[in-house]
Amino acid sequence: MSKKIDSYQYFYRILDVDVCLRSEKIELFNLFMDDYDWFRTKYLSNENILDFSITSYNGKDELVVLPYNDIYDISAHPSPNNYIYQIILRELFDKFKDFFVLHAGVVSIDENVLAISGSQGIGKTTFILELLKNNCIFFSDDFCPIHKATKLVYPFPRNLWIKNKNKKNPIRIKELSSAISDIPQKLKWLICLKEINNKNDFCHIEVILKDEDNCFIQELYKIGYITINNSFNENFPLLSISYPKGRGITLKIKELLKKHKDNIWNFYRIDRNAPPDFLKEAELKAMSTNDAAFFLLHELKSKVSLDNIDIKPMSVFMKLFEILEGIQCYSLNVGKIESMRKLVLSLINGKMEV
Repeated sequence: MSKKIDSYQYFYRILDVDVCLRSEKIELFNLFMDDYDWFRTKYLSNENILDFSITSYNGKDELVVLPYNDIYDISAHPSPNNYIYQIILRELFDKFKDFFVLHAGVVSIDENVLAISGSQGIGKTTFILELLKNNCIFFSDDFCPIHKATKLVYPFPRNLWIKNKNKKNPIRIKELSSAISDIPQKLKWLICLKEINNKNDFCHIEVILKDEDNCFIQELYKIGYITINNSFNENFPLLSISYPKGRGITLKIKELLKKHKDNIWNFYRIDRNAPPDFLKEAELKAMSTNDAAFFLLHELKSKVSLDNIDIKPMSVFMKLFEILEGIQCYSLNVGKIESMRKLVLSLINGKMEV
């Protein structure tokens, strides 16, 4: 049954999930509400629902997540708004049933979708903004939801974030001069951004603990090939973890994070790549479906990706291969923005053979 909105409830319809936020301290949801304002709705009408409520119990603020009845103590967190935002996103992306969500910016040209994928910090947002100056329609800056059955890409407009001198600044979608699509469209082109001289062979993760946890640290060291630096974040222990790629260490660390989750405030990946070189000439090359699927395997955002250790990467790879069949796939070595713009616009206008 649909419910009407009141002063303490806010409803959102995000792909195939309905989200309800409830609290007298609604300001604690501000980060999510600002970022996902485009998805606001007046009613809940979906059986696939996530309910987030903030309650006070024995002087402590707690976030309750239904239908799982998970409870998070947020009263002592150094940044409760950020913590709540991360919990909502994690639960939301785990709840999607009908979509693969790729790490990619998306624009639309003549009712055909161009998706631009690439690692964090490689210049997706900068390039998306450049394409919006050339009559492209905005779909998304960071997430590319592809419907598993129809293979249509759904709009996912949120605020855009530009990094400037190690600080990220928002560009709100209301400030964009371009149109914003609200209609799912067919994926026609996929471009995988690469930086050939910026290879990083190490992964970097930061973990904020509630209390010092020597057991957790000892278990990390037992994995091998791991470097850990200890410091503090707002008086809470902060672990900076580095380890080489390609040794299966990520899944082992995820298992430990799950095991010690009750003593962990938050964890996140740190991008330590050097900034892309925007002074050289860009280069666009055709890419096989096989290579594109392998590239995207590491750029999934939904739980159906590698976050779930029970899911076999090969099965995900095969599904990606199936989705990409018939799609024009390319790799684009980043370079001068003007050079990148000309290459891509020539491609989508049918004036260039690659």
